Formats: sequence, structure tokens, C-alpha cells
Amino acid sequence: LWSVDAVLHNLRTKRFEPKTVERVYEADVYPAVYDFASWHQHRSRGRYLEHAITLFRSHFFRDLLGPLGALVGAAAAVGAYETARQSGSLPAWLPCFSGGSSDTPFQLTSFALSLMLVFRTNSSYARWLDARQQWGLIVNTARTFARQALTTLPADDSCSELRSAVARWTVAFVRLSKLHLREHGEQQLLQGGDLAGLLTPQEVALLAAAPHAPLAACHVLSALLDR
Repeated sequence: LWSVDAVLHNLRTKRFEPKTVERVYEADVYPAVYDFASWHQHRSRGRYLEHAITLFRSHFFRDLLGPLGALVGAAAAVGAYETARQSGSLPAWLPCFSGGSSDTPFQLTSFALSLMLVFRTNSSYARWLDARQQWGLIVNTARTFARQALTTLPADDSCSELRSAVARWTVAFVRLSKLHLREHGEQQLLQGGDLAGLLTPQEVALLAAAPHAPLAACHVLSALLDR
């Protein structure tokens, strides 16, 4: 059965580096969620230097070292053989490997690279489409919530302020969700551009002080409906 102890035991038996154990453990138990700082580091060219420095300590490199060494050794042996044969260091009756060489094997296996590129492109489009669908679901759910709330609340003057507050905070929740997913969204929240004319400066300051602005808007909506 799957368990945290089983994951750690399997990682230790493979003799991974401590950093690799931590990274694989987090990927299996707690899937990584990239924030903007992580994306900046991932796109940085400096990470290649770190990978080059730690290359020989990599467990995956050690696994590939044998097959790669065999391929490089075979290529070096064939190159040395042909060089020696063409320079006359070897008897002329020995077979030649360069005369009848063909790139057909490379042509037959090149489709694998094209498929890999296509799959990666499709996966990136699939992630974008999923994000777009989730955003559309948020917008449609907010519209349905506002419609049901305004339909349920009485239309007389005693609830006019409450109806207005529910509508304003529902729209604010959607815009706060957009800011929460954007880089420097906190700065845009403090500037109040997206919430101008929707919330008061005191309400904007309350949201800016909250660790999760969309969740804070949900709490406000819950408090309004609990009246």
C-alpha cells in the first residue's frame, strides 16, 4: 500500500542525494505549486550553471553514464578505426564503415523527437484551456450567486443596502481572484484600479491586509448573508 514511509524508504534505497530525496518526496506527497518567484528561477539562465556543477552528483546521470559511455566509446572506436585505415596504418583489406553509411536510421527515429515536441505543445495548450475553463466557471458561478442572492433578498427599501453590498462584493470577489493570480497583484490591489467605484478605501485596505484577498471577500459575503 502507498504510504509516506514507503515513499521515503524507496527514495533512500535508491541512494538519492538529500536534495533529490526532498524534491521527489515533495513531488509525490505534496505536488509542487509554482509561484511567480519559482517561475522566475525556473526561467533563469543561471539554473544551467547549477545543473552543470551538480551534474556528476546526479543519480539520473549515474544511471545514464553506462549506456552513454558505451555509445560514445563505440563511436570513438569506429572513428579511430576509419582514421587509421584511411591513413594507411591498417591493412587495406579491412572492411570500410564509411563508404556505405546511410542516415536512414536517423530518419527512421526522428519521428520520436517530433512526437515528443507535439506532446509537450499539446500539454501546454491543455493547461491553458483548463485554466480558461476554470476562470469561466468562477465568473459563471459568481453570476449565478448574485442572481440567486438578489432574487432571494426582499426588494423593499429595508434590504436595498444589503442587496447592493452583496452585488458589489460578488463583483469584487471575481476581480480579486484575477489579481490574486497575477504577478504584482498585491500592488494593483493597493492602487485600487480594478476596485475603483466598487469598494470604499477602507474596504480595499481591509482586503490588502488579508493574506488571501478572494477568501476575505468570501467571508464578507458570508457575513452579509448571515444578517
